[in-house]
Amino acid sequence: MLDGYLNAQSVKTLAEITPALLDAFFLSRPRSRPRSFNHLIGVVGRLFEWMVEHDVIDRSPVTMKPRRRGNPRPPCILDLRTAQQLIDRAAELADRNNALLRGPAYATIFSLLFGLGLRVGEVARLRWRDVDRNRDVLTIRETKFPSRGSFPWDRNWHSAFMRSWRCDHSTWFRLPPTHRCFLSCGVGL
Repeated sequence: MLDGYLNAQSVKTLAEITPALLDAFFLSRPRSRPRSFNHLIGVVGRLFEWMVEHDVIDRSPVTMKPRRRGNPRPPCILDLRTAQQLIDRAAELADRNNALLRGPAYATIFSLLFGLGLRVGEVARLRWRDVDRNRDVLTIRETKFPSRGSFPWDRNWHSAFMRSWRCDHSTWFRLPPTHRCFLSCGVGL
């Protein structure tokens, strides 16, 4: 693509490739999405960086700046009623061959995400050892915000988990040792 453009512009040597010429090349390739345009700039930029590293040219003529990706989707903020409906619907999910206790697992995940404001990665890293039953504290490891590394852990909540999931104290669920799940104590991970 680039070589075809350079040939059409009668460019014969690397010294003839200027920032203005490359900018014209980038703009001659309309892209509907910024990601595609940014990828094109990145690939061409890396080619010229390679040439600089291998002393083929003195400096890269790529000066085009990546496009902004636009406004990201706004976060979905649920009201209490909608969040409870989501949790209730998740609890109704049926088990599958590779997803035992899928309903309780997703209901718990959504409860932790909504109730404590945790991030997905924080919930995914939870283990039983993160619950200090003596102090009634849930510790969040590797959190983005260290100031919110622990939360009160309600004993009633713990009891409800134990009753509804028929769990033992080593794992969140009774699963075969080879089964991978979001909330395990490390068995099968």
